[in-house]
Amino acid sequence: MHSLISHHRNPDILLIVMNITFLIPALTAGGAERVLSIMANYWTERGHAVTIITQFSTSMDFFRINPSVRRVVLHPGRPGNTVFKKIVNNLAIIRQIRNEIRKAKADVAISFLDQMSIWTVWATRLLSVPVIVSERNNMEMHLLRQPLKGLKALSFRHADAVIVQTERILQMMRGYVSTGVVIPNPIPEPLLTMAPSPSIDALLQKDGLKKTVISMGRLTGQKHFDALLKAFAAVSESHKEWRLVILGEGPLENELKKLSTELGIACRVHFPGKIKDPERLLKNADLFVLSSFYEGFPNALAEAMAIGLPVISFDCPTGPRELIRNNTDGLLVPPDDIPALAGAMDYLMTDGKERQRLAAHGPEILERFGVEKTMDMWENLISELSRNKKAGYRSFDSTGTKRQ
Repeated sequence: MHSLISHHRNPDILLIVMNITFLIPALTAGGAERVLSIMANYWTERGHAVTIITQFSTSMDFFRINPSVRRVVLHPGRPGNTVFKKIVNNLAIIRQIRNEIRKAKADVAISFLDQMSIWTVWATRLLSVPVIVSERNNMEMHLLRQPLKGLKALSFRHADAVIVQTERILQMMRGYVSTGVVIPNPIPEPLLTMAPSPSIDALLQKDGLKKTVISMGRLTGQKHFDALLKAFAAVSESHKEWRLVILGEGPLENELKKLSTELGIACRVHFPGKIKDPERLLKNADLFVLSSFYEGFPNALAEAMAIGLPVISFDCPTGPRELIRNNTDGLLVPPDDIPALAGAMDYLMTDGKERQRLAAHGPEILERFGVEKTMDMWENLISELSRNKKAGYRSFDSTGTKRQ
């Protein structure tokens, strides 16, 4: 596999206007959607022609997209209830994607999320367009139906590059892809000024509490918010001035609310849903906790550190260890160890000076994963893939050698 480690700008990279096409199911609230919006806006602001192709309507957009970006919405037929009809529908979508990539005169196609990436790889077969698949999670841990997992592995072998966020994920994916490239997620600098938000101010004032533990993510089993609730309940009696805020939506919302009631902490736990300005809540919080079973590259954790919050995380596979320098800008605790998580929370909730010490180092994460640095890595990769295509190479083999 090929691990892209150059952090230095190549003076020849993207000096001409590039036609860059992104593909993703929708721009709803989510980590992949957040990363795509940062990348699309960055390249648009630098004069490149950007197209975003989605499967679902722009009415579902959650993130701000530069108005100069060209938007395309696919119009797939109704999915059938037989294998034959499903195959016909998938072939029709692949044909639409192929036509739209041609219409965009794409110099590179970058796809996000499972099904869209599979379609994109097959839509671009025999086209002279470099195809980059951005894998957003740990494929070994990510719960997929076995047929789709196998189809992903087959499809991704035909991509010119498969992006992962950490070296550990790259090692785990050796059995799934032949061309892997490590590029971390771009972490934007926090907004220095934020407009007042009456709804958020009301949330932070209605319970009369002074301090906030915050977490953020989709309310699913992967994020393991039940562990966070249990850890908070274990320390709540010793820290009666603290509340817990969990940002996000998902299928486990009612279950988590029920658990908070059973634990006797419902009056101190808030589920405000997904909000467009989480920076304001993060900036007004006192401690961030990530309780996931597994991650790829946890954007929420990185953005909490960038904004200057002390953080605690399970040392789950993969992501937190790559972001947190233990005891320097945050604390790592053993995976799924609820007593250890409660102990770390109790420690930082008690010691304000220790919270300040960790928080002071948090923004240093921008030196490692800031937008300029990570986008340089993307541009290095695109430049190299474009040269390979012109020279007749497909991509790299497992040792990083170009292959024909």
